[in-house]
Amino acid sequence: MRANRSHPGVRGALMKFPVGQYLDKHPFVATTLLVFVVVSAIPIRFFLLLVLLASLAAFVGVVLLEGLVFSVGGFSLLCVLCGLGFVALAMSGTIIMPYVMVSSLIRKMHVNVIISSFPFEEIFTNNTVTPVDV
Repeated sequence: MRANRSHPGVRGALMKFPVGQYLDKHPFVATTLLVFVVVSAIPIRFFLLLVLLASLAAFVGVVLLEGLVFSVGGFSLLCVLCGLGFVALAMSGTIIMPYVMVSSLIRKMHVNVIISSFPFEEIFTNNTVTPVDV
């Protein structure tokens, strides 16, 4: 302490402030303050480490929570899209089925009309086949 007091740069810097002037006049208070600062540095470091770890844990927790939300949201979206796919399949089957039935009936009716208008009796007369222009 005496070496610092005799150093002109340190003494000049300390003596500019009223606290420095007070500590220069009261060495016991200066020593107590120095011991307090040195001893309290360890708990302060532990507290800052705790704050840093808590902040890191909160950040990781937020990231994990965000990942959980994205995972649940993605799974929900997958379920909804699969359900919509099945609904689309059922609706397209419901829409296509009448189309197939109607087109099949129309084709059958068209074939029946052609067959009923076909001159079978003229072709098969006297058990002989005669060519007919169709």
